[in-house]
Amino acid sequence: MQTVSVIGGSNGGYAAAADFADSGFDVQWYVRSPDNHRQVLDDEQVTLRVSENYIGRRTPGTVRDVDLDTVTTDLNEAISGADAVLIPLPTTAQEAVSEAVAPHLEDGQAVFVCPGNAGSLIFRQAIDDLPDPPADVVVAETPTLPYVTRKSGPGEVTINLDAVRLPVGAFPGNEMERAYDAFSTLYDAALPAVDALDAALNNSNVGVNATPTLINAGAIECGEFEFNVHRHGVTERTLKVVLSVDRERIRIREALGYGEPHFPQEAYYRTGPETGEHFYGANSRDALTAADTFSEDPPSLDDRYVHEDVRIAGVLQSSLGATFGVETPTLDSLMHLADVLMDESYRETGRNLARLGIDTDDPEQVQAVLERGFEA
Repeated sequence: MQTVSVIGGSNGGYAAAADFADSGFDVQWYVRSPDNHRQVLDDEQVTLRVSENYIGRRTPGTVRDVDLDTVTTDLNEAISGADAVLIPLPTTAQEAVSEAVAPHLEDGQAVFVCPGNAGSLIFRQAIDDLPDPPADVVVAETPTLPYVTRKSGPGEVTINLDAVRLPVGAFPGNEMERAYDAFSTLYDAALPAVDALDAALNNSNVGVNATPTLINAGAIECGEFEFNVHRHGVTERTLKVVLSVDRERIRIREALGYGEPHFPQEAYYRTGPETGEHFYGANSRDALTAADTFSEDPPSLDDRYVHEDVRIAGVLQSSLGATFGVETPTLDSLMHLADVLMDESYRETGRNLARLGIDTDDPEQVQAVLERGFEA
């Protein structure tokens, strides 16, 4: 039986721990704060709820208690002996988490960062910087969580959707075969990407989350009604901006030589029987906007839709556009708007190539590092 380590008590951490245990894996789950996760630490159990609006392989509306093998606040206990280490945490936590996790990794383990936003490079750096790094550790990432999910109570998580097509990309890219072989034993939805950046650039949250959040800043902040950016914030006109940002993302992918699937946002916003390709399958937006667990998403501008999807994903895409000669006028306008709204220069503080350890503007050298690692 395969042993999976799940790191973190995020929404995705709760869903992954419950889902793996329910599927027959041995689960070693690390949660950092005892006060925030007292119920699962005491019970070693998660209530797994499936949304009434769920579309896919699960039965909508079902609720079951799932027993876990290990729930711990000890990182070493969570990681020791695991075949795979899954890190379903916000990308804003990656620097700190990589430094905490790396010393506990063991020879031959596979580490998956979900979502990545090129965070696999940060984890690779943390491992390589150890005085005695473990051998043959493969590091890879996905563009999004394997689930659309939210914690829905103490010790309870609701899965609204499962990914049905989930790219996984390794850093360096020459480790792709090992990464895909390991990840595909965890998720049937796994698709092999070219490398980590191929996977990262299929993250479309700059369009689907950050863009309508910035455009609807006033409605979010006024507090006079329960505003949901997905349900209320994407009108016919704001959708034009969302799709413009997404087309710029795809042009960056093409400039880097990445082929389909590009997971265009046109597919996500299209309804009916021919919805096209998307991570979470046909009509997934309808299931998302109907979900009560997303009723106040985001509650303010002080939210991951800005901190993560602007400072990290947006800046990364803008940085790549500049390096590879792709004009991104809509994205750049949004980055400037975010600077003004939040009184921060995101392109100075955010995730660019240099902060990922790729200190070159030479496109060929960038691609060499992506394929062969930092020593390329």
